[in-house]
Amino acid sequence: HGATDSQLALLAEVQSRVEKATEETACRDAEDASRPEKLRIPSWSKLEGDEIMEEALALFNKKDYPGAREAIYRARDAFARVGSHIVREREPVVGNLYSLITREEERQAHIRKLAKLKKIKQLKEQQKKAKGPEGGSIMDML
Repeated sequence: HGATDSQLALLAEVQSRVEKATEETACRDAEDASRPEKLRIPSWSKLEGDEIMEEALALFNKKDYPGAREAIYRARDAFARVGSHIVREREPVVGNLYSLITREEERQAHIRKLAKLKKIKQLKEQQKKAKGPEGGSIMDML
C-alpha cells in the first residue's frame, strides 16, 4: 500500500520547501562572507538543519519513520541554535513533515492490525473446517 495522492503532494511540497530553504541558506552564506565576523549570522547551523531535513525526507521515503522523526528533532535543534526567527521560519516545513510521518505511522499500525485480524479470522475458519460437519473435531471421528 503506497501513499495517497494527497500525501504524495504534501511530501513533494515539503521537499520543495526544504530545497528552497537550502538554496536560500547558501545564498545568505555568500552574503555573510563579506560581513565583519561579529555581524555574521551563524548560518552553518541553519544549513546543517536544512541538510538534516533532507535526510529526514530520505528516511521517510525509505519508510524509516522512527529515523525520520529523530532527524526532525535534530533539525529543530540545529535551527534553534541559529535563533528563534529561524525556528519560526522553518516550522511550517518541519511541522508538515512531522505530521506526515505521524499519519503514515498510524496508517502502518492500522494495516498491521487489519492483517492480524485477517490472520485470526483465517485460523478460526480453519479450525471450524477441521471440526467437520457435525461440529466434532476430526480427531473425534478417529
